[in-house]
Amino acid sequence: MNHRVSDSKWRTRLAPSAAALGLPLALAACSGGERSLGEMETGAGNVELGTAQQAWAPGACGRVGANAEFDASVDPAHVSPRSYNNCFKSYVVDIFDLSDDYTGPGAGGGQDAHLQVSWADTVPNNRADCEAISGGAIFYRLIDDAWVDQTGQLVSTGTFIETGPPLNLAFCVPPGVQFFDIEPGESYRVAATMRLDTPANPTRRVSVETLAPTIIR
Repeated sequence: MNHRVSDSKWRTRLAPSAAALGLPLALAACSGGERSLGEMETGAGNVELGTAQQAWAPGACGRVGANAEFDASVDPAHVSPRSYNNCFKSYVVDIFDLSDDYTGPGAGGGQDAHLQVSWADTVPNNRADCEAISGGAIFYRLIDDAWVDQTGQLVSTGTFIETGPPLNLAFCVPPGVQFFDIEPGESYRVAATMRLDTPANPTRRVSVETLAPTIIR
């Protein structure tokens, strides 16, 4: 991974995974691909993320400069600062000439390669605070020197999980979205954001990464 530019102004998911606990996953899919436990699938312009609906939009985020640029991959994950405000409270990452290593199908039940956007801040430990965090991303492909929206706004919310006996666990699964429709040699933009759903709608750290296909043997 070669980090080309990081604007000086500018993955770990702390909660245990539902899969690791043998819990059912609620998966949502869209053109290109998206997933999160408790996520809400949307199209461009149809969802309000705090007060960001009008400005956090495919057109606006396709025309701004990036906060960070990478060649071939983003591995390990790139984590934003807590405060950012590109195309209205978004953090924009460009990935040029995506490596073959980060494309293609998984095997043995493993996930296909994809771009991953995740909550990268403190994970709440109670239901109210967990359900008051949200985030998402808009994914673009570089076509004829222009960033062309591929997904519209994909939005995810925090989901609080409580299990019965014998585990008796309670934990927050934070927001996250994915994009699977990727090809080697192509270039992609991710306009990502994570927020607290309060009147001030403050930003929180967001991570962006390229994930290779998972091979289970």
